[in-house]
Amino acid sequence: MKRRVRIGTRGSQLALVQTEMVIKELKTMYPNVVFEKIVLSTKGDKIIDKPLIEFGGKGVFIEEFERALQDNRIDIAVHSGKDLPAELGEDLIIGGVLKREDPRDVLVVKKGCSVLKRNDKSDLGDGRGQEGKSHTISIGTGSLRRRLFAEQIWDCTCVGMRGNVPTRLEKMNSGICDGVILAAAGLRRLQLTQVPEYDYYYLSEQECIPAGCQGIIAAECRREDNEIRQMLQKIHHIQTGIQFEVERTVLKLLNADCRQMAAVYACMEESKSHQISLNIAFEKNGTYYRTASKESMDNWRSLAGAAVTKLEDSPWYI
Repeated sequence: MKRRVRIGTRGSQLALVQTEMVIKELKTMYPNVVFEKIVLSTKGDKIIDKPLIEFGGKGVFIEEFERALQDNRIDIAVHSGKDLPAELGEDLIIGGVLKREDPRDVLVVKKGCSVLKRNDKSDLGDGRGQEGKSHTISIGTGSLRRRLFAEQIWDCTCVGMRGNVPTRLEKMNSGICDGVILAAAGLRRLQLTQVPEYDYYYLSEQECIPAGCQGIIAAECRREDNEIRQMLQKIHHIQTGIQFEVERTVLKLLNADCRQMAAVYACMEESKSHQISLNIAFEKNGTYYRTASKESMDNWRSLAGAAVTKLEDSPWYI
């Protein structure tokens, strides 16, 4: 009888695609194992008309999976890295991560929608076009981080919005807003990067620092399950794993949650020096801080702590 491994996943199109990516990698290494998807619904999936901060924060997307792991109803849980809270459930670990997809954010707008950066307004006097119509656009996002950067980059107003990728695009199409900010990784995985009805504005990691672990798929398992841990280590991407650890360490040190704006991105620099750079932005008690640090790959474990210490002396005036 073939070995059967049960993999927990959310039911959204993106979650299923990401779970299939994990299964594909595992099948390559373990062709004789049967990998079965177990679809679970989370509180975060059921409540989409309220901000996350009102009913539990990031943990609402993984609580059900962690209970299923602890009750031995599933063997692996697949998560978007940015959905993970700072602390995992008791006796649970991240067994492996896949190679990171594009970590950037993307503004998606209806074709032909005028998008003005703030520093472009000076060319238009009062910010209006020849027909007297305002160039201000409305952008849908439920993220404090995306809202802050959006309002810094564009002449815009932000509209609260939650839901999966297709749902947010549908809301934009219905006229709730002119555009939505989404993760490039999700758009790529759903093959939605070249829809002719949309225009896309990709944001660099410097002008809009990504959420911690954005673009990373993480596989969680029981700490004591050595067989599953060995399986996940076979598909673990080492460089992405370092980024994952650095960014999560920063978030833990900052004690960051959905009630605060937090952004962190660790970038591997492929050069003779083999360095890793770290960009952080954080809000605390109404004050915004931003800093950048760099360290050799040999010392990556010390980077997060040093950067957070430096952050406290780096107020960001916005």
